[in-house]
Amino acid sequence: ATVVSVPADAVDRSTGAAVGAAITLATPATGNAAAHTVFVSPLSTLVVSVAAQQNLTPTAAAAQVQSQLGVANSPLADYLAGNDTQAQRLAAAVGGVTVGVTQLATAANVSPANTQVLVNAQTTGNLPALAAQVAAAPASATPAQVAQAVTATVLADANLSARTVAAVATATAQAAAPLQALTPEAFISVRRFTYTDAGN
Repeated sequence: ATVVSVPADAVDRSTGAAVGAAITLATPATGNAAAHTVFVSPLSTLVVSVAAQQNLTPTAAAAQVQSQLGVANSPLADYLAGNDTQAQRLAAAVGGVTVGVTQLATAANVSPANTQVLVNAQTTGNLPALAAQVAAAPASATPAQVAQAVTATVLADANLSARTVAAVATATAQAAAPLQALTPEAFISVRRFTYTDAGN
C-alpha cells in the first residue's frame, strides 16, 4: 500500500481546514513501478484497513466499503476531481472521526497501536452507521460541518472523552486481539514425569 503521514497542520482539501492531528492515510498499491499519481483519502484508507483486517484483496475490500457506505463510485476514486459531493461528505466524516479519536487518545498517552485499533473500531467497524449519519445531515451542510456533527455523535455514542478514552482504548484493543492458539513448544520443563506403556 501507499502510506502517507499527514501532519496536524496539513490542510484538508475537502474542508479547507487544518487536519488537527497527525494521522496516516493509505491507498492500495497500484503495481505500477513507473512514476505516477495516486489519490489518497480517508475512503481509500478504509479500503486498506478492511483488506488488512479481513484478509481481502484490495478489489474485494473496495467493493465491501462501497457497499457499506452506499456510494455510487469506488472509494478509491478521486471524489474531488469528480465533484462527488456524497463521497466528499463521507470522507470528511471519516477523517473527522479519525482525527477526533486520535486527538483524545494522544492527549491521554494511549499507545499508537491502541489508538489505531480504536480508530478502526469507530471507522471500518462502524461504516453503515457513519453512512446513515452523513445521509441524515442537511443537504446544505458543508463537508466540514458534516464532519463536525458526525464526529461529535460518534464520540458520544462510543463514550469517548478525555476521561474515558484510555480505558475504552484498552478494552477495545483486548477485544480485538486474536485468541492465541495453544501450540506445542520446542521445550517444556516439568518437575516429575511418569508414564505407562505396554511393557510396564
